[in-house]
Amino acid sequence: MAPTTDHNFRYPALTDTPNVPRDIQALAVDIAAYVDVHPGPQGIQGIQGLQGTQGVQGLQGRQGTQGIQGVQGMQGTQGVQGTQGLQGIQGTQGIQGVQGMQGTQGVQGTQGLQGIQGLLGTQGIQGVQGIQGIMGQAGSQNAHGAVKTATVIDFVNATYTAGTADGENGTGVGAKITSNVFGTASTDGYTWLLNDRVLVKNRSNAIENGIYKVTTLGTTSVYWVLTRATDYDNSNVGEVTNGDYVFVLNGTTYANTTWVQYGNGSNSDGSIRIGTDSINFTIAAGTGAQGIQGSQGIQGTQSLQGTQGIQGLQGLQGGGFNQSQGVQGIQGTQGVQGTQGLQGSQGTQGVQGTQGLQGVQGIQGLGLPTQTGNAGKYLYTDGSATSWVTAQAKFTVNTTAKTAAYTLATTDYESMIQMNGAFAFNVTTALSTAPAGTQINLLALTTGVSVTATGVTLNATPGLKLRTAYSSATLICLGTNNWLLVGDLSA
Repeated sequence: MAPTTDHNFRYPALTDTPNVPRDIQALAVDIAAYVDVHPGPQGIQGIQGLQGTQGVQGLQGRQGTQGIQGVQGMQGTQGVQGTQGLQGIQGTQGIQGVQGMQGTQGVQGTQGLQGIQGLLGTQGIQGVQGIQGIMGQAGSQNAHGAVKTATVIDFVNATYTAGTADGENGTGVGAKITSNVFGTASTDGYTWLLNDRVLVKNRSNAIENGIYKVTTLGTTSVYWVLTRATDYDNSNVGEVTNGDYVFVLNGTTYANTTWVQYGNGSNSDGSIRIGTDSINFTIAAGTGAQGIQGSQGIQGTQSLQGTQGIQGLQGLQGGGFNQSQGVQGIQGTQGVQGTQGLQGSQGTQGVQGTQGLQGVQGIQGLGLPTQTGNAGKYLYTDGSATSWVTAQAKFTVNTTAKTAAYTLATTDYESMIQMNGAFAFNVTTALSTAPAGTQINLLALTTGVSVTATGVTLNATPGLKLRTAYSSATLICLGTNNWLLVGDLSA
């Protein structure tokens, strides 16, 4: 039995560990309950005792064996579901009414017949191109400054007045042509300006032809006057000779053409005696007029198209309720195809074009080489032998003037280069590939233009400057890096 106190507090039995109560907490609870009911006077607080040494923790007891779980009871049987009731019967669908008949469709009108298409007339034959004359050997002609325009026909009413004595036994200095009618003047669609140079080549008396300068403009009260240009009045010996040439800048017909004076004069050196000898010009090359185009054939009548068959009648549309659908109409017969149109008459053949003017005859060669394989070439002779030479490119005018010193290039062959400003054309070894006879024309638009040479031989008389505004000169290749400059030059 466990011991008890005076107040019936029972000490628990000892634990398995010696001297350690089994349930100290239960004892404390009993003591606290008693004190709450029987409180005594508060005693004097005792001195706190020393903390005892912590006891050794007891061993944990073994866990008891878990009991066996009881058997789960069986689930009861589920009751049977009751029978579903029968679905009601669906009512009968009503009968659909009969569709009425479709009405009759109108008859389509008859389509017109298609016309007969005519044949295109034959195109006219193009005119034959004129034959170009054989190019002659380059000579030592005078190149004169370019002119603004050239005459196409003679002046209607103008008088020539001889000038004073010149250097070739003629009367060229100051010779002039004066109009007998007031008003301005123009040639080949170009209206003259003061100091313009004009090529006169169509006077009825050929001794009056030549290069002139407009010295007086015509007005409603003043006659116009042309005076022989100072480079074409023989004021210096040899200014007007056979082979001289000049370039035309403007005109509806003769713009960008070159004209050559032909025929020797009566002076002992063959030069022209102005006032006595005829002065005649010819264009450097000519082309035949283009043939007139043949008339176009008359277009044939277009055939009529066959009549299209009449479309069958469409059934009548029913007008009443519950009528049966109408019967489809019968399809119409297809129309007969129209007859093919008659062939158009053939066009009239074009008139053949007029043959072009024959070119100026060159110097006769020593012998005519074979022509086979030489199409497009021309005959060339150096005085001892004759051969076929590839034709140079067509002469062109570079319309964009240079405005600074310019070194000539191979692309400038057979063309005219213009200079606007007191600068120099420079001839260099860049032109060393030029074949003998290659030409480059130079035109000064202002004063102060000159020609220089670097690494090449360049000969000229009297100097290497273009004399004034609108003076021109020609560079002629004599051989590799060897050039000649001829034209309106000064020292």
